[in-house]
Amino acid sequence: MFWFLLGLLLAFGGVVALIAAAISFLLRRREKASAEAKFAILGIFIGFALMIYGAVSSGPIEQEVVAQTNKDVTTRAEEVSKPKSPESAQGRTRSQEGEKENHPSARPVIPGLSWVDITLNLEKQPFGFKFKHVNLNGAYAKEARKIDPDTGAEMYVEVVYGSGVYRITASAAGINARSSASWLLPYIATVPYDGAQQAEARDWVKALLDKNQKGVFSRDFGGVTFEFFVLPPSSYILKIYPKQ
Repeated sequence: MFWFLLGLLLAFGGVVALIAAAISFLLRRREKASAEAKFAILGIFIGFALMIYGAVSSGPIEQEVVAQTNKDVTTRAEEVSKPKSPESAQGRTRSQEGEKENHPSARPVIPGLSWVDITLNLEKQPFGFKFKHVNLNGAYAKEARKIDPDTGAEMYVEVVYGSGVYRITASAAGINARSSASWLLPYIATVPYDGAQQAEARDWVKALLDKNQKGVFSRDFGGVTFEFFVLPPSSYILKIYPKQ
């Protein structure tokens, strides 16, 4: 901006000097080779040069100033018109929704069942499981592993819980897993939740073990889903969870 104003000032000064020199020259043109006439002619050239220099120097500077101004305006317009990201615009709302969805009380539970109802008897003989506590994302678990001394198969029980029991998983895996599964899994099927059909659930698991047919089998008992994964002869997994 400073150089722009300076260029305009020089151009204006050149015009003034040119006019003054021209008037002086006309008044003294009749005098023969006078010193004033020579100075007047010199003044004309100086004024003309100043005018040209001011005009030339102000042009690029003016263009630069205008270009910078346009750039600043464009940048500001882009910042104002740029849409906010969904995360920043709705971050707090999504965070609150996520907390609500992941809150333990929002998850369905197996009615009237506590994790103690499952682990207490399994810690006794002949089962002899030793459960450990595990912290999960938004929940907890009690889990235990044991090798069946008669078959060498690994038996596993997990109870996931929070405000109630969310899921029970029991399995037997190994070369002779069917024998171990035949006494562990029917017992797990008799968990005492509200509305439980213990005899029917136990007999259903036993019947699938007797068939020993590969597949995934599912059935609801009293509003709770029993899902049985059978991969004979090495893997048997029973999952129990609220009906979806």
